[in-house]
Amino acid sequence: MMALDGLIVSEEELYGLYKETNKVTERGFDFLRENGLLPLRVESFGSEAGSSFLELATWVYWSGELTKRNIVPKITGLEQALIKLKEEKLKSLGLKFRILKGRGHYLKLCEHSGAVGRLVHSMGIGIPHGTDQGRETKAHHRKDLPKYFYDVVNWQPFDDAKKLVRANALDTLLRITFFDRLTLTEDRNRDLYLGSFPDKESALNYGKRMAAFINSIFQTNTRNMISRDRIDVEYSNTNKLYCCKIKLTANNLSYLAKKLISPARGPILQVAY
Repeated sequence: MMALDGLIVSEEELYGLYKETNKVTERGFDFLRENGLLPLRVESFGSEAGSSFLELATWVYWSGELTKRNIVPKITGLEQALIKLKEEKLKSLGLKFRILKGRGHYLKLCEHSGAVGRLVHSMGIGIPHGTDQGRETKAHHRKDLPKYFYDVVNWQPFDDAKKLVRANALDTLLRITFFDRLTLTEDRNRDLYLGSFPDKESALNYGKRMAAFINSIFQTNTRNMISRDRIDVEYSNTNKLYCCKIKLTANNLSYLAKKLISPARGPILQVAY
């Protein structure tokens, strides 16, 4: 159910993820409170720290994970891209991050990671389970878009300043989802990679949910922006999982770019859930 006040995560919800708390836990909670992130509301994303936190959560969802053991946020990617993310988009959080190398490069939160990771989890981002391979376990817990995507879209404030907060938050979600993660293909179309799944049905269902989400945002009078034939599912012999992606045309991207939120236009998205 949508919270009319834009509430995403309450203090009670976050405390409920701990069997018991200690001084380290309380310091993490104090950090969140001091930066306006607890309780977490859509309005929280209006501050510099809140904007950086939204970046962190959304990158963890699409290109990272919460570690199985300690629920620490990690983001994987090219080293230079991670450096840029750390120095530009996540800077306002004022937290320590390290770029490490394992099977590839990844960015790991090293300060107040337990409290921040659990807050990210409470926003609707799952924690790997089952085996110790992060990529494989991530495929099993991603069934729908995280709760906070819908919370941001469905929040309908009347105050102009809050409308701008909502518009900028939506802009961040859309930019990361549709543009920062897209890879150019040989036929000049761009594929929106949605992840890997344990079976074909799960992959296809997730693709349908994502397409429905996009279509409900960018409504037209004539047709859906993303048609059923744009959802592509392929089996990977490498990881033994099914890969789901949405094939976006140049026209799709041009339309998306024009429809992205801007402070000048204000929120233009229309969604009913």
